[in-house]
Amino acid sequence: MANQDGAVQFVSGNERLTRILSDPGRRQQADAIIAEMDQMDRRYRDAAQVLDGAAAAAAAAAGTPAVAEVLRALQRHLTAAGIRDIGITLTFSDHEMTLPLERIIAADH
Repeated sequence: MANQDGAVQFVSGNERLTRILSDPGRRQQADAIIAEMDQMDRRYRDAAQVLDGAAAAAAAAAGTPAVAEVLRALQRHLTAAGIRDIGITLTFSDHEMTLPLERIIAADH
């Protein structure tokens, strides 16, 4: 930042953040963004728990090695076909959460 005589003066990130958040309008915007991020984190965590439970149920029925191998085979074939970012998408109300297949496979261990 430049002061009155035009000289550049260093302002720390913390100081800049304090200044920004002291403005009530900006503070309200920041709080809304933080609340939305927290809600997205909760939904992702809930989706991961539901999917982990479903994977555990499948593993109990078919055996963990069989489920993991099916998922790995699926991943290999899709990757070989040029598909990237393979995952399972769960829809909760109006939000979708996609969990990477690697995370699902790793949960089997």
